[in-house]
Amino acid sequence: MGEGKILVMTSSFKRFRGDGDPDFVFNLVEYLSKKFDHIVLAPSFFGAEERSLGVIYPVVLFRYCIRFCENLAYDGGIPSKLQKNRAYAILVPFFVLSQFLYGFFLVLTRPISIIHAHWVIPQGVVAVSVSKIIAILTKKQTKVVITIHGSDFYRMNNGIIRALKLYVLSQADVVTVVSSHMKSEILNTIRLKNLVVAPMGVDMSQFNSPIACRQETEIIFVGRLVKQKGISYLIDAVSALKSRYPSITLRVYGGGPEEVNLRAQANKLGMGRSILFEGFQSSEIISKAFKQAALCVVPSIGEEGLGLVPIEAMASGCPVIASRYGAISDIIVDRVSGRLVIPESSLELKVTIDELLGDEGFRQLLSENGRLAVREKYSWDTCAGRYENIYDQLLTYTEE
Repeated sequence: MGEGKILVMTSSFKRFRGDGDPDFVFNLVEYLSKKFDHIVLAPSFFGAEERSLGVIYPVVLFRYCIRFCENLAYDGGIPSKLQKNRAYAILVPFFVLSQFLYGFFLVLTRPISIIHAHWVIPQGVVAVSVSKIIAILTKKQTKVVITIHGSDFYRMNNGIIRALKLYVLSQADVVTVVSSHMKSEILNTIRLKNLVVAPMGVDMSQFNSPIACRQETEIIFVGRLVKQKGISYLIDAVSALKSRYPSITLRVYGGGPEEVNLRAQANKLGMGRSILFEGFQSSEIISKAFKQAALCVVPSIGEEGLGLVPIEAMASGCPVIASRYGAISDIIVDRVSGRLVIPESSLELKVTIDELLGDEGFRQLLSENGRLAVREKYSWDTCAGRYENIYDQLLTYTEE
């Protein structure tokens, strides 16, 4: 193990085996814990006392309310919860304060050399604050790494929040982003010396099993059910193809504030039996879905980070259709490793889905090229290796 411990601060971490929430922070820690000592600081949740991950490193769940009210995080994420019900905002100050107090105590009492904060708000703010106060009180220097995943950069950009984000990023020792496009966007806003492209990865072994017999007219969507994901355009496109492909099916994996509206839209179009809302599912079930579907569609209508959904689909050999936004160009070359379409266009989605459903050879080409692209750039061995180098450099600098 490397000298010094790594404290990972996050608002989303795998709670139990089979958890349906994204597990990329968990997977990164799993890979890096082979070399570095980790402590994970994540929010508590209702039912936490009955759950166990069985990992080799400590996972400290910070309490921020009475147990049955600890539901601000997980199951779609904090932004989704706040959008769905503004009453959740009551929990935010308690959440941030508790994370700060727990983090402060851990850095004060443990040999922690690096704080790695996932998302600028609130973890980046908390990490920088803890580091600075500890330095003032004890002269102990704690390095800070902040990973921007996308939504934390593109959202909440008004007034004080924007100024706070920029200040926090300027104070971090290293800032990592998940795409080269996002790096360019940030550099247009603030000049950062230690800005590194270091995306999350995928476990290729999870996708190496034989591909199941694909359902020739099955399409899947995976993600939070929010307007930014553009699912309503996909529903319209699938509905318009029903007469041409009577057995066409769209399986929607995920949940969120738009689910009621999307179900109503599907029913109004007479697609209630063809558009199936599967809810949050474990990574194992999603992996199986990728191997069975003919297509995965990512119809986002706004800037996001480089989400893992298209990468995992491509790793499974499932051809991807995605909206043409900056970050996606890091992985998809149009008509080579996937298809890119104009955002907010049900018509273009319809035409592109029709094109691929009607051309098995083209789907196979995209499938093979997609798997190759992911293996070269997004396997966990490659992605975790970038963070390993960052930690090594910071620990070496600290020791000197």
